[in-house]
Amino acid sequence: MPIDQNTGKRQQATETERITVIEKHAEGKNYGQIARETAVSKSETQRIVKRWETTKIINPPPRPGFKPKLDERARRRLHGINEQNPHAPLGDITADLNLNVSERTVGETLRCMNFYVHVARKKPFLNYERKWERLRWARERRNWNNFVWRKKIFVDKMKLTIGQGGGKSMVRRPPGTALEDRYLEPLFPDNKTTVMFTAGFTYGFHTQLIPIRQRTQRESESGRDRQGMNSVQYCQEIYTPHFLP
Repeated sequence: MPIDQNTGKRQQATETERITVIEKHAEGKNYGQIARETAVSKSETQRIVKRWETTKIINPPPRPGFKPKLDERARRRLHGINEQNPHAPLGDITADLNLNVSERTVGETLRCMNFYVHVARKKPFLNYERKWERLRWARERRNWNNFVWRKKIFVDKMKLTIGQGGGKSMVRRPPGTALEDRYLEPLFPDNKTTVMFTAGFTYGFHTQLIPIRQRTQRESESGRDRQGMNSVQYCQEIYTPHFLP
């Protein structure tokens, strides 16, 4: 085996040197003669020849390397932790794993398991009951004709939120799963809106954006009142002047 003149460490024989060793052995030379002529150690020369005679392979098989820090059981546990909370930071996942491994090792293992960090998609939150109610509503009206639909008006609300920060929520998920429920960032109604609007549309007509007024403290009905729009205000200020005409 050649020796590096700079470091003094032994180097692995190259493929050309192995071929030369095999050719010289075929010529009838012994291991000592081959070692002196090729600068490959006698023991390495013997290993090259034995490997060739046994398997007909010139180069040695790849070395196994270090044993992985996360075995198959730990990888299954890591997969479950990430699936339970795909929005969790890498540090929290590593802590929940409760093993003597670094965050870098956990992150590399998750990437090997096809979990990559993406910006979470945002959509309104729909639990199972709300999804079922919408499906039932659609099934009950699937036989309506155009004449019936033209007599209906559809109403929706939107809100503009200011001052909540522009940070993005990250999620660790496989490619092609951006719209699966567990990888979304649900948008829950809250009381941090500054302006809320509503509007309606029907066949051949739509309203303008209608700002929804927040009730004052004097209009509150209880100490726990959040001063949002109640049913009376909605009828008097939205339905009657804007939707009924």
